Amino acid sequence: MHQNGAGIYVSGTDPALVRNNAIFDNVAKTDQWDAYNWRGGGIYTYSTSVSLYDNVVSGNYGFITGGIYLDRDGGNAVGNTVYANSSDRGPAGIYTRDGVVADNWIIRNIGYTIWKYTAVGGFSGGGLLSGNILAANRGKCYGDPGPKPTHGVEGGAGLLQSGNILWHDTDGYEIVSGGYVEHSLVRGGYSGTNAGPGNIDSDPEFGASVSGTGARSIYNPVTVRTRLTGLMPPLPPGIYIGFPVAAGGKRTTVVFNDGDAIEVWGNAGTGTGVSWQILDYTLSAVSPCLDAGTTLGATQQ
Repeated sequence: MHQNGAGIYVSGTDPALVRNNAIFDNVAKTDQWDAYNWRGGGIYTYSTSVSLYDNVVSGNYGFITGGIYLDRDGGNAVGNTVYANSSDRGPAGIYTRDGVVADNWIIRNIGYTIWKYTAVGGFSGGGLLSGNILAANRGKCYGDPGPKPTHGVEGGAGLLQSGNILWHDTDGYEIVSGGYVEHSLVRGGYSGTNAGPGNIDSDPEFGASVSGTGARSIYNPVTVRTRLTGLMPPLPPGIYIGFPVAAGGKRTTVVFNDGDAIEVWGNAGTGTGVSWQILDYTLSAVSPCLDAGTTLGATQQ
């Protein structure tokens, strides 16, 4: 357990690049109570010139933000998979004060909170939020009654949102924001004085997830991977690399696939009869996001 940035901590003024890492199962918390720290279970940055590219950030916990916390003006988070992180205050997925958050998958994160705060699942902050897929995140309030949760985005007046897909459960808000929203797909629609052109409300038509049962899992502590063999049904080899997967109760991502077996990051246990599901948030050929004037959502995964 660490106070801030349990997985990776970056500070200073020199340019820093964090790229192609798997950052999982970290906890930003100490035994001493501190309501203003414990930020960024996966990554915490206190730098104006940091770039976070193509990382997998999954299964992390931070009291304030479980996935990525950019704590200075500036900084970029681009092309990351931010999956199944959790927090007890602040967004579970990503927070930035005034950075660029673009082309990420921000999915299935859970932001809990006590009754007087708004629970946020996906993203909170300012700057530019562009080309991201935010789906199946949850804001969940301990109190009853509490503020209606925000599953997707809680943004300040200076936040510019463009080309994002927000597709969550309907018992909470997709967006609570004073910022500008344009060319985005928002479940339930988005209107108001800060709504720009090109917003749509339509099923994004994500790809089909694939699942199976009866696999055998073996954890290798040297590679920090779990291998699942005997997949039923077998998979086309070479695809789904980097995709989120639930296996043996573990939420992680696929790192290898030869068709008969996959390997996932972390310890998903050793055993038999394992159920698994690979989640596909790519856009299918019939997605309305591919013909929305500007292509919506992250496509590089």
